[in-house]
Amino acid sequence: EDTAGEALAQLRYRQSTYRVHSRWAVLGIAVLELAANLLSFGLYFPGTGVSNYPKGTEASASMIRYMKEREKELFYRAETTHSQTLNDDALNGYNGISAFTSSANVKVTEFMKALGYGAKNTYNRYCFEESSPVANLFLDLKYMIERDDRDRSGSMFEEVHHYDKVHLLKNRAYLPLGFLAEKSLADLDFFAGDDSFDFQNQLFSAATGLAADVFEPIVGSHMTVLGNGTEVTENQTQGKVSYSKCEKGAYVSYFFTADREGFACIHLDLPKRNDFVVSVNGVDVYRETISLPQMLAVGDLTAGDTVEVRVLCDEDETSTMTVTAALLREDLFTWGYSILSASTLDITSFSQTRVEGTVTCDRDGLLYTSVPQNGNWHIYVDGTEAEPKLVGNCMISVELTQGEHTVQLRYKNQAFSLGCKVSLLSALIFGGISWYAYRPFLTLSQGKVFYLSASVMVPPPSTRSPWYSTTAWPGVTARRGLSNSTRAIPFSSGYTLAGVSVWLWRILAVQLWGDLKESKGNQFQSSARRAEEKRALLGPTVTVLAAISLPQTYTGSPRARFRPLRWPMV
Repeated sequence: EDTAGEALAQLRYRQSTYRVHSRWAVLGIAVLELAANLLSFGLYFPGTGVSNYPKGTEASASMIRYMKEREKELFYRAETTHSQTLNDDALNGYNGISAFTSSANVKVTEFMKALGYGAKNTYNRYCFEESSPVANLFLDLKYMIERDDRDRSGSMFEEVHHYDKVHLLKNRAYLPLGFLAEKSLADLDFFAGDDSFDFQNQLFSAATGLAADVFEPIVGSHMTVLGNGTEVTENQTQGKVSYSKCEKGAYVSYFFTADREGFACIHLDLPKRNDFVVSVNGVDVYRETISLPQMLAVGDLTAGDTVEVRVLCDEDETSTMTVTAALLREDLFTWGYSILSASTLDITSFSQTRVEGTVTCDRDGLLYTSVPQNGNWHIYVDGTEAEPKLVGNCMISVELTQGEHTVQLRYKNQAFSLGCKVSLLSALIFGGISWYAYRPFLTLSQGKVFYLSASVMVPPPSTRSPWYSTTAWPGVTARRGLSNSTRAIPFSSGYTLAGVSVWLWRILAVQLWGDLKESKGNQFQSSARRAEEKRALLGPTVTVLAAISLPQTYTGSPRARFRPLRWPMV
């Protein structure tokens, strides 16, 4: 009894030591990871303050609640005029456009880039920054949220509500998730050119069938480029300039003067990722840093209004930049919008994997949807699966004839179905192996009850292991590792997951070493002995899963610290 008591005391001491070491190890790993993150990201990327996060705080939340309460449509998208993060929609709880994710669909990224948004096919993100009314037509954009207390209402957006410094704006030229366009839209090459305004004209013409250009560039005498503290060595009428020998505080200014009324947009391509300021008649509209080429909406102008784009340059900087501007022909845009809004998809049922709706086509055409294809979407027209066409190699579309149609979009992920089957098969195999290996534990043998707990369950090490000792393993004798009567070995139920893992790997190493030594001494073991070893090696695996998935419990009095675990007879 004294020997058993000493052994139990030693075992408890080891357990306590393992717990302390495990906690310090976990704490050390956490500190190292935090330090690595700080050095890798915190010192090179600007931080986000918590005083205004998310931007607008309660006022923004109020506007989003109001938007959801007043809106009866089953699905629509909203965005902020200026993003705080690339996942503002997930942060604030609405369906948005911008995204930053490691699993970003490259086809969507390229599509967004063609529309004039900040995107690149080698990046895993795309950012909405109020591009142009034409681009908004193809993205199901119904609302914008202005959080800088600026009046953005005009010909393209109307204010429907505001609270504090946050304004909710509704798109006057809104098109839903699906609408009927001309069939020529499916043949448009989204990646042929670099001139964003030229592509917007092609896109609008292909969708509406109208041949005229909806954007007219501001060029010639209506555009001026000046350098301050830098030498502008090349000045082209298309907006591209070269500059060099920049002094401290140098900048290049573009001036665009409107010769008529219209909605103005600008496109910037700044390879040096410069800060820039956009102002109309001296009043700032944008003050941001550009990272990728993108188009920005300036707003309504009257004849004689001047738009200045001031690009700030670093000292000794030498590079090129391209800034262009254009005015929207609102009469042509309104005409084209009336064509596209004549036949739209009325959504009757919506979920993340199934969309159903009806559309009444006033002509033969192409039903365009802003649902990106990743290979798993299937489209059904009047109950029959149809062959989809991809607009911009991305958005799902289908040809329809004149008349009323029922349209369904169903998401069927074959990989997910296969994964479920494999997981189910693996669970069955694991359950069968576990039952075979531990069936003696689950029965009553000679009146002795085996207690199964969610604590540590490992077979004892081989008696030939170099770490074997009867002191560390009470009840284990040289005769096959166990005495005829089982002996309770207590284990603490307060182990952390790290402590359990360390203990299990230690026991597994002991067992593997003992089996290795035995196999070298006797190459031909009996089948019974080999079965015993297989069961011994399976124990730690089952234990890890049990320790993770089952809750740790106490038995006996509330003050009890240990729970008995009995080894099976062998």
